[in-house]
Amino acid sequence: MIVQDEQMLKSIYELKKRLKEAKHESGSKAGRSIADHLTNVAFTSYLLARYLYSRNVLDDRHVTLAFYAGLLHDMNKILSRSLRQSSSLEEIKEVLNSLGVSESDLFVQENLQIIQMCVSLHQETGLVGMELLFNREEKFDKKVKILTKVIKFADKFDNFTSADLEKDRRLKESCESVLREIQTVSDGKFDRTALFHVVLKEYRGMLTELIFEVLNDLLIEKHDLFPIARFPNGLVYLSKGDQREEPLEHLICELSRRFLDHEGIARAIFEDSVTFESTGVRLSSSAFEMELNRLIDKLLMISISKKDKYNERAIFIEGLQRICDELYKNGGSHRDSIKEKFKLLAGFNLDKKSTGQMRYETISRLSPFVNSSESLEDFAKRCVSELTDLYKKCSKRNLKTYLERYLTMNLSVCGYNIAEQYTKEFVRSFHRYGPYKHTCSICSTSGKHEVVEAESAETPSLKVQMFTNRGPAHKRMDPKRHICQYCRLQFLATKAKGLNYSDSQIVFVLLPENYYPDSFLRTMEEQVKKELNGTSNESSQSAMSDVIVSLFKRGKKKEQLKIIFGNMVYLPIPVSRNDLKKWKSLSAMAAISALRIRYRIPVRVLVTTDVQLLQDDIEFDENIWVKDAGVFAKKILLNPGVWRQFGEYLRDTNVRDYLFEFLSQPTDLDVAAVIAKRWEDFKPMTIVPCLFKIFGGDRVEEIRKMAELARRWALEGSSESKVTEYQYTKPFLNAIKSVRKFDPKTEDEEVLEALIFESVSRSTDSQNEAKEFADAFLSFLKRIGEGNLINGRETLIFNYAKYRNLFLGTIKLLIYESRTSKKSKEV
Repeated sequence: MIVQDEQMLKSIYELKKRLKEAKHESGSKAGRSIADHLTNVAFTSYLLARYLYSRNVLDDRHVTLAFYAGLLHDMNKILSRSLRQSSSLEEIKEVLNSLGVSESDLFVQENLQIIQMCVSLHQETGLVGMELLFNREEKFDKKVKILTKVIKFADKFDNFTSADLEKDRRLKESCESVLREIQTVSDGKFDRTALFHVVLKEYRGMLTELIFEVLNDLLIEKHDLFPIARFPNGLVYLSKGDQREEPLEHLICELSRRFLDHEGIARAIFEDSVTFESTGVRLSSSAFEMELNRLIDKLLMISISKKDKYNERAIFIEGLQRICDELYKNGGSHRDSIKEKFKLLAGFNLDKKSTGQMRYETISRLSPFVNSSESLEDFAKRCVSELTDLYKKCSKRNLKTYLERYLTMNLSVCGYNIAEQYTKEFVRSFHRYGPYKHTCSICSTSGKHEVVEAESAETPSLKVQMFTNRGPAHKRMDPKRHICQYCRLQFLATKAKGLNYSDSQIVFVLLPENYYPDSFLRTMEEQVKKELNGTSNESSQSAMSDVIVSLFKRGKKKEQLKIIFGNMVYLPIPVSRNDLKKWKSLSAMAAISALRIRYRIPVRVLVTTDVQLLQDDIEFDENIWVKDAGVFAKKILLNPGVWRQFGEYLRDTNVRDYLFEFLSQPTDLDVAAVIAKRWEDFKPMTIVPCLFKIFGGDRVEEIRKMAELARRWALEGSSESKVTEYQYTKPFLNAIKSVRKFDPKTEDEEVLEALIFESVSRSTDSQNEAKEFADAFLSFLKRIGEGNLINGRETLIFNYAKYRNLFLGTIKLLIYESRTSKKSKEV
């Protein structure tokens, strides 16, 4: 009985609903979300238990027990009581039920007792007597003892806030000590007793994500490591011992090779490596990162695609000449050989250039091949055969060189990096800083060879022209954007992952609250894919897929969304260009979406329009950061609980039409008053009472008391089948009239009380109820006047419409509650 992925996500969602934003108040986790801590411990326990199950150390039921024991291990924080008072079997059962647990086997007495033991013994100093009881009970075998240590390890491990475990060696050694305890109890069947960690010091968006993806596969394949956690800055594994025998230089070399061979990178380079423009065939700088056969294949595709307009053979010869020109520049002692090979293939000299509109006619006259019987495909194969050796010797492959340099500066394995090389490269990055041709326009890295012109073929739809005030005077057009080789790599990685710069897109970046266990990432990815494809179990709680789609481009199909999972999760959301121009409004909707995402899963959320992220972009202390947030977004983030609940009603309703009217109100009560005023305008109307309550319309006790009396009087005194709004509000309006008549300059508070009582008495025959209404009204005046009746009078007169609408809204809420109650009784 291994717990299903959807059930795990559902339980986590229900736990977050229960605990809301409760935080640890003391200890090493002070200030951190309790729900997020419990989630991390649950998934780490589950992951470790799955591994132990694969080694026949634990049974399948222990895997499920590990997850729920981890989720409930701090029962005292879930129930806000002491651990001794909150770890009874009945209370464990009650919490499991509240989490929507469907596995009936979990509620068997023995399994509940195992969870109880894990809860009691997960700390060094567990409940007094529990360990003694544990050792005496014959039903608790070695497997249960191992399970308690699994929870203990996961709880300790969640104290790490970074993949750089060397920052807290004592904690690392403590975690490894628990792993050795598991090894001892399992009679050596568990052999992964060391923590192995890799860290990248600098974050560069998709470049970092793709490096981690390739590195993860490399470490699992080559070093037999078991992934346990993904932090924003690195990866942590369980290993069998010291895995650092291989020099870091070798790992960097292998990682760089695999990175550039990655399917996405290869596709990104290949896609625009050869293009056909008005000036003829054009090769990107990264074209020479490919093998010659792939470059020739791309040239062949481009040539054939233009055969309806031009001579495809002449186009191919032009492209071949461009390739040989580039090889000639870097050829050195091989230049003569390159010229000979080109003449052998094309039939004319390499330095014979053809330009202008008639260039293909010129090539046709110069090259015997153009008019030969040899097919273009066979000629392409001959070119590959003749030029491969020279291509290997003379093609300049910069990407691998600079990727190795980047990794040398930033990659750390188990606390070890190449310190001498790091210092050298760090100093180099500021060489020739200043002039725009030698300074990266994105990250400010500088250098003569490190900075190059950006090429549209390598960027994810980014315009390569940019404004600068550092160029030559009177230049008629903006110069090309200059970027460093590291940003160039980042561009290619972003393109490889399918992210593009867009004038009609915002990006949600989800950063783990502390870390993602690898299983949580996989579970979340599979769940969202199911939801996007419409195959998710309807009874399960949505992780994120429908949380934000409805707020933006209406009618957008879920299948068109691309979600990128890695150490961070990227959700690019298409919006209309008109909406994007109104960033004040759009950032407000994004803020609501971010609140809803964070409510469902343990992440911090960055909202941006940029896909080229750097370290500064992810360094924020808030739970949610909307880059360049408008005034509405800031207002929403200052009141997260209310606006998160409001966001639940934006889908399949017309509430969005009134969002910015609500945001323009000074207080929540003002919003509730607007909702009451527009009560009949919302569709469906069943959502209106919920909206009214979200903004506190039902929490003014005096108004509710008066509304209950006024409603009863109206129903008793009306001969019509339908009571009018005026009949409901008459006592309240009469009381306000008496307040207006009152003159604070010549009359005292007793006169005001008498006037109010007299006006209310006209609506009822019961003097006691009239007195009750008048007392509630006077209490209400004192509330809004901050204890002063006179100030309350002025506030009421000034905000007459607001309080009238609140009173009427409360009446309508009471009517709705009465009808709902009757229907439930009938059922």
